Parts: sequence; structure tokens; C-alpha cells
Amino acid sequence: MTLYYYVPDKGGKITCTGQCLVNWPALLAPSGQTTVTGTSDITGKFTLLTNTEANAQQVLYNNWPMYYWIKDKQPGDTTGEGIGGKWHVATPGLAAG
Repeated sequence: MTLYYYVPDKGGKITCTGQCLVNWPALLAPSGQTTVTGTSDITGKFTLLTNTEANAQQVLYNNWPMYYWIKDKQPGDTTGEGIGGKWHVATPGLAAG
């Protein structure tokens, strides 16, 4: 499924909470996982940050916390692009936030 970043999260902060997190579920690492890597065709830095509301480690790509959009129903859907002027599709060339 398509991953998104949220402009207010710049600098690696998690600001999507409450109803925002319901509509934009966080990309979470499996329990106990301490590192994350991308595939060979994706360059950039993957890290983890504790999301206290989700009680888990959220995946960051180039310092942007990653999210899904609940209205995307099939792989490749990008219906969340541009919502509120603050949600954008995370691309392999995403500049560090």
C-alpha cells in the first residue's frame, strides 16, 4: 500500500495523533524489531521512533514518519495525496525532513 508523510512531522516529530492516527495509521515495525532497511531499489535512511500513542516503533524514512491512508483500498491507490495540503506520497527520492 502507498505510504505517506505528513508535513507537520518535519524533523522526525510524530504529530499525527488521536483521530488523525485513526485515519492515517502509522507504519509500525513488528514487535521487537530494532532496525529497518529498505529494498535495494530504495535509497535513503530508515529509522525507528517510539510512537507512544500506538505503543510501538514507527518507521521513519529520511526522518519522516510513515503512514497509510484508510481510504486507499488497493496497492497503488494514492487518494490521500495532497489532503489538507499536508499529506503527500512518500517517494524513493523524498528529501530528508
